Amino acid sequence: MISLGFLQSSLILKYSNKFISIPFTRLCRILILSNLIKSIHQAAEESLGELDNGRKKKCFYWWNDSIKESIEEKKRAYNKWLTTKDSEDRKYYTRISREVKKEIIKRKNEFWDAKCEEVDQYLGSSRSREPWRLLKNLRTNENSRPSLQPI
Repeated sequence: MISLGFLQSSLILKYSNKFISIPFTRLCRILILSNLIKSIHQAAEESLGELDNGRKKKCFYWWNDSIKESIEEKKRAYNKWLTTKDSEDRKYYTRISREVKKEIIKRKNEFWDAKCEEVDQYLGSSRSREPWRLLKNLRTNENSRPSLQPI
């Protein structure tokens, strides 16, 4: 079967017979129909939005630019070690990977210490909803919310 984008030729041929009354060639009818279907899909996507595949995206609260740079450095060191197979390059890679792990652990601990202090501020006060709101916001971040907005 010939594939025209997201349309299969058998479907196009099936529905192109609906245009028999129009004096066009068969190929012209197929192109008109495929253009019509593509336009309908595009208009629906623009107005309704695109639905995610259902998987929740993980949000790394501890992620920052310095961690990103150090991970990229670790990848470069790993690729260099793979190409050269030198023991010095391997030692450098293992040292960098340990440093990256320590940096990530440090950043995670800093983040959670700040969040725990924020929750502790509201515990025992008259604003008892605030700690639960903070915890709920940590659980459901913006990345995991559905992308469709109500009309």
